[in-house]
Amino acid sequence: MTLGDLVALVAGVAFAFAAIPSDSMGRFLVFPPFWLAVVYLAGRLIQGLTMIAATLAVGRVAAFRRMPRAAEWLAIVVTASTLAGLPELNVDWWVNLAYQHSSFAARVLDFDGLRWLMASLAILAIAGGGVIFHAGRHVLPCWLKTLILGGMAVLAFSGPLWVFGFLGDDLVSPREGFGRGDLAILHHQACALFGYFPIGVFVGIPTVATLLERLAGRTWIWVEWAGAATSAMVALALSMFYRGEFADVSPAWAAERALALGWLVLVLLASRWILIRQGDRWKRWTEGQDRSVSA
Repeated sequence: MTLGDLVALVAGVAFAFAAIPSDSMGRFLVFPPFWLAVVYLAGRLIQGLTMIAATLAVGRVAAFRRMPRAAEWLAIVVTASTLAGLPELNVDWWVNLAYQHSSFAARVLDFDGLRWLMASLAILAIAGGGVIFHAGRHVLPCWLKTLILGGMAVLAFSGPLWVFGFLGDDLVSPREGFGRGDLAILHHQACALFGYFPIGVFVGIPTVATLLERLAGRTWIWVEWAGAATSAMVALALSMFYRGEFADVSPAWAAERALALGWLVLVLLASRWILIRQGDRWKRWTEGQDRSVSA
């Protein structure tokens, strides 16, 4: 560990304490008060460690004047998804603000319409960030390019990805509703997973890149191990505490898990396909290279 790593570590701890959002357990298991506190603190610890790993990755980028490697990108993307949970970055926070201070907004669009509008504005902001990045990719330092791309990822998670994950199921849901029974619940779950597919791919791309890089035999430095390990802890915690719609073990419970597993396989396959088609182009674009380079 260098002095720069130590400085980044201290900055990462401060960043984690300042930025970890407060949220609910949502669709996850309900625990007795004591264990709920333990799970809550463990979740905050894992999120904090991921933020620290991302900060260390940015410190390494600044010290060695290179763009992040796959495991470092993974920690940055997971951190971006965590930061998207901050109230001030959430689409609903801005929608509520618009309803409170503008009667015109309430008359023109309903709540979901304003969500889509805010998501569209976030896409415009992301496009603006992409233009700035493209214009300065040959001259901007690597750490600044990393922060710009990380900020674009935060906007993507808090804007279009969140809205599509929350409302995307309406695009494929039956107009007459889902009805009742286990099959109807599974149908609703499948539509919901459709909405969350873009988020899965957004996280899946650096995940698959990290796995492929490691399987190829490239030696990781300790920062890359930290980024991969903390991101894996986030995924493990979410998978362990996921409750689902069926609490008791039954054929419907098994079908729901099989549906989620199939969704995960599709996410990984789509991520791999995108890496094959666009991986080299992404590397050339982010590193400011004009000619093709070997992977």
